[in-house]
Amino acid sequence: MGEMSYVSLTKGEVANPVLPQIAGRKQEDAAMHIQEIGLVNIDEPLTKVSITTSKGLESKVFRPAVLKTFLKAVIAVAVLSLFLEINSHAYLNYLLFLTIVLGMAAVLCLVKRQTAFKIDNDGIHIKRMLHRPSVIPYDRIYDVSVSQGVLARRFGCGTVFVVLKNGHGSVRLMGGGVAEKLEDVRNPQEVSAVILSKLGSFGGAEVL
Repeated sequence: MGEMSYVSLTKGEVANPVLPQIAGRKQEDAAMHIQEIGLVNIDEPLTKVSITTSKGLESKVFRPAVLKTFLKAVIAVAVLSLFLEINSHAYLNYLLFLTIVLGMAAVLCLVKRQTAFKIDNDGIHIKRMLHRPSVIPYDRIYDVSVSQGVLARRFGCGTVFVVLKNGHGSVRLMGGGVAEKLEDVRNPQEVSAVILSKLGSFGGAEVL
């Protein structure tokens, strides 16, 4: 398979409704779509357009970004601390509490970092700590979606949900069905686009 290019976009604070229409498309398809809809006339222009090639993403090992996870623990501790009565007598106990909680968060990050994902022509390879390595072949994939919260967008990561046609998955979907998740991967839109590009010969969903 030849090298393919995909479009990823960074936008301003105000959401541009056109961005989802071209994010993840092949470079030549996105350029044609931009021309068709007259993107230059939009009041909220793109601030950045970057090109990612499938060659750079395929067979690359992805690991979850863990800084966001640790920061969430720090925020939770900071919020909880607002409701604690911390005085000179309880100060040492509070420091012990901080050490235990943040230490547990650090261990969780280390365990999470052991997870690895890889995309190649055979499918999506998933390896998690204390689990057997598994491969999701493309003929089992029904669709792919991306979830990004506020912190995830700030850290340039997100979770890619791979919706399966059958079998078992780590996530049960509302309304039925199962999915496998590639949690907190970098550049999730680009990862999603590469997976979707491989579904054409298996009748999977297309990039929208």
